[in-house]
Amino acid sequence: MPKAVYLLDTNFLISVLSEEPWAKAYLGGLENDLLFISVITEMEFLSYPRLTPDEERRARQILHQLTTVDMNEPVKQLSINIRRSFHLKLPDAIIAATAVYMGATLVSNDTRLLNISQVWPDLSVIKPQAEI
Repeated sequence: MPKAVYLLDTNFLISVLSEEPWAKAYLGGLENDLLFISVITEMEFLSYPRLTPDEERRARQILHQLTTVDMNEPVKQLSINIRRSFHLKLPDAIIAATAVYMGATLVSNDTRLLNISQVWPDLSVIKPQAEI
């Protein structure tokens, strides 16, 4: 059976780092799937303002288990189109574009991204907190 492909958003990873039970349980349910993050998520996650030294160490451990997707020309062009069409902040547009480019489901608690996915079928978003 083919593995599902997921792109994890920054807000979800912060919930994992905060050891919120629903986030840890949801992530555990994805352990047999292919898990990715955008390079933007990596940068946002590690630059989170309230990160203690211990949390940074744990954040790096979490990131080490995921595959980071760098920006390429198709993702740049998709990001531009998404930002123009939906008026997203640039980091959110890049993360959404990365998910679309990869054919991945975006795991995010961002209601705005979830709403966009309901009107734009190219973007698949799961809001895990609502499902747990």
